[in-house]
Amino acid sequence: MSKSCFALLLAFGHAIAFAQSADLNGRVVDASGSVLPAVRILVTNTATGTLRDAVTNDLGYYTVPQLQPGTYSLRAQKEGFRTVSQAGIALEVDQHATVDLTLPVGNVTQEISVKATAPLLDTVEPSMGQVIDNRQIVDLPLNGRDYAQLALLASGTTNPIAGSRAGGFSSGGQRLSANNYLLDGVDNNSLELADAGRSAELVKPSIDAIQEFKVQTNVYSAEYGHGTGAVVNVTIKSGSNAVHGSAFEFLRNEKVDARNFFASPTGPTPKFRRNQYGFAAGGPIIKNKTFLFGDWEGTKIRQQQSTVSTLPTTAERSGDLACSRRRNSVTPQAVPCSPTT
Repeated sequence: MSKSCFALLLAFGHAIAFAQSADLNGRVVDASGSVLPAVRILVTNTATGTLRDAVTNDLGYYTVPQLQPGTYSLRAQKEGFRTVSQAGIALEVDQHATVDLTLPVGNVTQEISVKATAPLLDTVEPSMGQVIDNRQIVDLPLNGRDYAQLALLASGTTNPIAGSRAGGFSSGGQRLSANNYLLDGVDNNSLELADAGRSAELVKPSIDAIQEFKVQTNVYSAEYGHGTGAVVNVTIKSGSNAVHGSAFEFLRNEKVDARNFFASPTGPTPKFRRNQYGFAAGGPIIKNKTFLFGDWEGTKIRQQQSTVSTLPTTAERSGDLACSRRRNSVTPQAVPCSPTT
């Protein structure tokens, strides 16, 4: 058995889907606490160099929507005030972060830089959830490299009952099919009848292609809808101004496996070979403007299986079940049944 998957992402500027983007909001005041309108806000993606700008309104508020998850720097400037810049602003998928700024009076050539920042607070919406970043996805052990197993790190989630068709996880006591899967903001739910594909997702991306994903389990926005379980919001990596890549292969075999209980005791251990391999790479096409990222993953499985079957005797096929009753008796008769009688 073998399978493969391929993903290719071409990113132009800051185009991004609504459901997986982040927002940066805040208020700008002077040293006395008075609001500052018409302050120019510049937000730069550290990895891609993409620049977004905004201007504070009459109440001193600004908002920069639809930002790709990543690390940003922020710069606020207004004539007659010192320029204030803040670096290392980490935005996660579907995060609504707030960064308030204070601009002291001074010459525009003077600048105040802030490099160390506290964790950003989301004061916009009350949803509960857990963001799993790329380091956790890659470093934590995953049987079969299925990122969805890490959804169990979120509170209120549990493993499905054994033999469940869709796989995945249960959230808040709901059925597996009640979860809503999004891939870069696009509906990624499998709609096959009775979960014939045995997967809740239509496309399961490679963990080397995932930047991060968020599991929202409670009080999430009505924009998601679809189900009463959790919302799994996955965002794929994009290229940056630097070239990055990886290649991998994982091997499992029978060398350290115990013998199958039903396998021949005198024969060799049944063969089991599982190879999972692939690569991922990304980089710039036009610096600060256009980027490319792609990945490919394949899986090959070769496995021997033992099957035990009980065949009826000639007598049993003709309706004589006496031998069958003796075999199943607690105190069978001393004379065994002949396989042909």
